[in-house]
Amino acid sequence: MPSLPPDPARLVQRLIALVNRKSAGESTAFMHASGLTMPQIVVLYALRRGEASITRLAKRLRMSLPATSQLVDRLVTARLVDRSEDASDRRMRRVTILPAGLRFLEELGEMRLREIEDALGSLSPGSRSALALALLRVVEELERELDGLVAPPAHRRRRLALVSRRP
Repeated sequence: MPSLPPDPARLVQRLIALVNRKSAGESTAFMHASGLTMPQIVVLYALRRGEASITRLAKRLRMSLPATSQLVDRLVTARLVDRSEDASDRRMRRVTILPAGLRFLEELGEMRLREIEDALGSLSPGSRSALALALLRVVEELERELDGLVAPPAHRRRRLALVSRRP
């Protein structure tokens, strides 16, 4: 009986855990020192691609509108994002990331990149090359899907439809 191929999700999870065990100190300390929570950092990443309404952020984060509004309030107070009235619908609030929020993400990203480079630095050249080629294919496919050029696989479309129908 042939063996089943390894589960890619579990392998990625193991890889992330191994990289974190080898290297995550600087970025973890930076996030802690910032005083931001993980959901607040996720909001900053979501806004890096462009402005969004509170409603859209809530849907993206799968959070209630009041909880999302409180998250945004704290980011506004920290001067990392700006919230303004929508010009065409005064009931809507638009949220945009400010330069300080972008700087935070850039600094965090650079730290994390250095940590990952350090963690993967001990791999053999052959393993590094194989990993890079495999990851390139996966990243390009996921980017096309997120950019709307490719529909998600059928099993994800069903799950997404179920999630979007929840009250």
